[in-house]
Amino acid sequence: MTKLTTAAALALSALTLAACGGGGGGGGAAFPAGGANTPAPAPAPAPAPGPGASGDPTADDSTLVGSVPAPTYSAASEELAAFELLNAERQRCGFGLLRQSTQLDVAAVGHANYLLRNNKAGHFQNSADPFFTGNNALDRAAAAGYSALVVLDDNSDTTGGGANVITGRGQAALRGLLSAPYHALSLLSPEVDVGISIMGSDATGTTGTHGPRSISQFNLGLAQGSASQKPSSATVQTFPCQGTVGTAHTLRNESPNPIPGRDLNLLPIGQPIMVAVRPGLGIAITSASLKAKVTGVAVVLRPTLTKANDANGMLNPSQAVLMPDVPLAPNTEYEVSIAGTNTTLVFDGTNWNSTGTNPAITDNATGAFTKKFSFTTGN
Repeated sequence: MTKLTTAAALALSALTLAACGGGGGGGGAAFPAGGANTPAPAPAPAPAPGPGASGDPTADDSTLVGSVPAPTYSAASEELAAFELLNAERQRCGFGLLRQSTQLDVAAVGHANYLLRNNKAGHFQNSADPFFTGNNALDRAAAAGYSALVVLDDNSDTTGGGANVITGRGQAALRGLLSAPYHALSLLSPEVDVGISIMGSDATGTTGTHGPRSISQFNLGLAQGSASQKPSSATVQTFPCQGTVGTAHTLRNESPNPIPGRDLNLLPIGQPIMVAVRPGLGIAITSASLKAKVTGVAVVLRPTLTKANDANGMLNPSQAVLMPDVPLAPNTEYEVSIAGTNTTLVFDGTNWNSTGTNPAITDNATGAFTKKFSFTTGN
């Protein structure tokens, strides 16, 4: 069984995903997930979006990162493989690159080591346990010397036969996380830095005592004094996007469950499609379709997940998720067509409300957009 932790928890047969995010200050809000056999606690609500770098969310001042220093992970390491895949997907789909933070690496290594040696799971640590490095993601980052505004905590926890063998584990964990809505939005978030650790129970000497296991730990962060990554205000981002290959085709579990009341292990869905606009703006999907490219067979999509109907309170007004109601076929190319509006928002002191227009989109005063692209599932 594999467990992934970030803003949510996803289980794909032997794979479980979970996520945790933290804000600044003395610990911040968290989106925790419990152990491999424990449902995750309810997450904190997603924070309200902020204005653009210029103070105007409609300003056309993209802050996406286009180049980063070469990472220092060893050439054949799982960390390097995961880092390169994550950045390749972020760059292809217009979310901007992440740079390696050796301080967040230390935090990631410390948490993976703690979980394996203490036979625990999730985002938090107990100071009474050996190998304690900090209660939450912010504490662990601070202990490693990273002065954070935000730290997100995502991990994949794999157990069962062969789970102690980490070859290929980093990319597999990442594919799993990117197939779960809340996790994917966390890994595609506007942070700038990332730390990664892929660790197996053989490395900690715990295979014989606790069984074969591996932890794939991802920490995305934004340091004090740094600006987050934002696309131009007319940009609509998606994942998958044109040219994405090798995605998961089936989602069997995520915690919190993006479809409350539905057992995704019994009634799984397909690879979700994340849609996002610049933080500080709002998105509405007016129509969407998904079909197999070769056969033209349509895939039924569930009602679009947005902030308005997200029972777990994890989406922002700038985010939406399209979820196929059934698993997709492996090794198959799919065509996506989306129409919607990209709108400005006004904060009334309690809620972010759409004004219905986006002045940055000069060719359409209503902020209307269309997106058409294809992606291919993996095996």
